[in-house]
Amino acid sequence: FDFVSRSVRHLLCAMAGAGSESEITDSQQQTQTAISQAEAEEEKKSPKEVGFYFWISRIRNIDLEHQVFEAEASLFLNWEMTAAEHAAYQVKEGSYYNDEFVPAWSPTFLWANATLETNKLMGYRAVKKGDMDYYGYVITEPRVPYLCEAYHKVSGQFTIRSHLKNFPMDSQDLVVTLEMGDPLEVAVFVPSLAKNFDVGKRTACDLTTKYSDLLPFEACAMFVEHLETDYGETWNNYSVLNFRVKVLREWRIYFWKVGIFMLSLSLASMMVYSMEIEDLPDKCNVLITLFLAVIAFQYVVSGYLPHITYLTLLDKYILFCFIFLVVNAAIVAALTSIDDPDEYADFEFICWGAMFGVFVVGNVVFSVWMCLARKREKLKASFDCFDMYQNGYIDEEQVGGEVNVLKENIRLSENMKRLLDEAKFPEFGQVEGKKKN
Repeated sequence: FDFVSRSVRHLLCAMAGAGSESEITDSQQQTQTAISQAEAEEEKKSPKEVGFYFWISRIRNIDLEHQVFEAEASLFLNWEMTAAEHAAYQVKEGSYYNDEFVPAWSPTFLWANATLETNKLMGYRAVKKGDMDYYGYVITEPRVPYLCEAYHKVSGQFTIRSHLKNFPMDSQDLVVTLEMGDPLEVAVFVPSLAKNFDVGKRTACDLTTKYSDLLPFEACAMFVEHLETDYGETWNNYSVLNFRVKVLREWRIYFWKVGIFMLSLSLASMMVYSMEIEDLPDKCNVLITLFLAVIAFQYVVSGYLPHITYLTLLDKYILFCFIFLVVNAAIVAALTSIDDPDEYADFEFICWGAMFGVFVVGNVVFSVWMCLARKREKLKASFDCFDMYQNGYIDEEQVGGEVNVLKENIRLSENMKRLLDEAKFPEFGQVEGKKKN
């Protein structure tokens, strides 16, 4: 009887324990299910991160009169894909991309300031750790397990806004604007998700000048700005990239072709003071000829510039030379009223000395002005759009939002900085001072 009782008690305890373990297991499953659902909801709320790399292979025909330039470029995008998609991907023999593979999701985007001749999707690739990226570098530390990579080739005309107040000492911005087609809640641009061993030397954008026709400019910097549109709460806002190429004008050709000739014409007008009092018709002929030459130079220079509502630095110098000629003509006309030859000679010598002083001082002032303008334009060659807004080059609508400098050549919005936490993007984790790349 005692043996049977003990056996029954053991059996009941075992059944009770099994019930408790079963309850614990069910509770754990419910908790895990809730966590999975929460993670899924959070994933739905967080935007899809689209990494980018932009390479301009050629720039040509920089036309400031029509405010456009032509470019050929390649755009590489990458984003996270599932393991199932990666397993289904197969590369055709002899091909680098699979032009028949269609991922479950791909970003839409538009070239906001372009009139494109070519906009071709070359294909998709599925890559993971150990594969080669579009540069041929081995991916050593991808930020996600599986990546889908898209390759686009574009060419066409891109509109620009010229800033010519300091012409011909000016620098210009050649901007390519890429806007995400999906709202911020769906997708956002981030630095490339495929990190490789050479990431320290890699940038988010590159420019090849070997086959580019930049004359009369020279390239001095290129960087990318990350912005977000601000259409208000009632409209969708979008992630935007500005790829900004900074170019400086080669000013020496204008000095030799325009500056030296204008200086010579102004100096030549001083010869009228060496003519005799009886040579008034010859003096007038000399001054009229010089007037026509100055007007011709102004006409030639204006043909290289767009229709603008302000005077450039070169316009101001030509205007100075024109006024100098006008004053000389007025002095010559006034001196004809003096009949006494000795008095005429004295006043003519005084006027010659005064005008020569004006000539020297005026040219020194313009020389200093041009040197300062060149210094300012070189500084402008390191400006992003927010710097340009602060310095009065563009208005608030053209900024599109505050941008901040991260690393050397990437300017980021506040939302972009939030996405680039140190755990996921360690090389972009610390904000550094503004630098010229």
